[in-house]
Amino acid sequence: MPESTLRRHLAALVASGLVSRHDSANRKRFARGRAGQGRLAFGFDLSPIARMSAQITARAQAAQDVRAALQSLRVELAALRQHIIEGQGPCEQTEEAFRLLRRKPDGPALQAAIDRLTIIHETIKTSSSVSQNERHIQTESKILSERETNAENDTPSFEAVVTQCSEYQSFFPEPVHSWQDLSRVAHALAPMMGIEANVYAQALHRMGPKRAIISILCILECLKSIGNPGGYLRRLVQQDVAGQLDLFFLLNKTTKGNQLPIVS
Repeated sequence: MPESTLRRHLAALVASGLVSRHDSANRKRFARGRAGQGRLAFGFDLSPIARMSAQITARAQAAQDVRAALQSLRVELAALRQHIIEGQGPCEQTEEAFRLLRRKPDGPALQAAIDRLTIIHETIKTSSSVSQNERHIQTESKILSERETNAENDTPSFEAVVTQCSEYQSFFPEPVHSWQDLSRVAHALAPMMGIEANVYAQALHRMGPKRAIISILCILECLKSIGNPGGYLRRLVQQDVAGQLDLFFLLNKTTKGNQLPIVS
């Protein structure tokens, strides 16, 4: 080690209080003492290290804990990023996470990135669950077809729905041209509204796709006044199965009064 580097490190140790320095008149290091008398010493004193040993140990352990916590966050962020890439491919958030992992971020920065990717990951899982339910429903297409035929006269038209429901455009401003377009909108809206995938899947199965879509759009119109959107949808399904649900009345009540009727 060069002498200049040694002097710099010794100065840092003295400044931190871990080493004491007592200079003689000529700045030489030596000790003098006589029998029965005190001993006079000049130079570096290492006794502060012994006195501060407990504090040094505690700070070293704290540093190790911080390092371990950061490493755990880095591993969690890297795993989330990989899951999202496998589920939907890379996106802006995954690229941002990649850049963050190449640096030495602090804990809050890593946690913020994890929170952003967690939202995306949960959305992917929900969409996957809905898709699985859709495939299950398609195996019963004959039953659904018969139900739609019987309920066609009791279901508002596509034009009436898109004319009277407008709140969905705040989330999906692109124009919709068919029931298929509205179906994609409703599939995306349901988890955003707090409606579980299995609840919406049951609505599709028991009400039929069109009536389930209309129910979702009506609930969205008055979402602020509904404490439990999933529970409200389940009750609408029950009424529909019992032949008691009038979607024309529901649609008009929603758009005119911005208040869904209370379902008992």
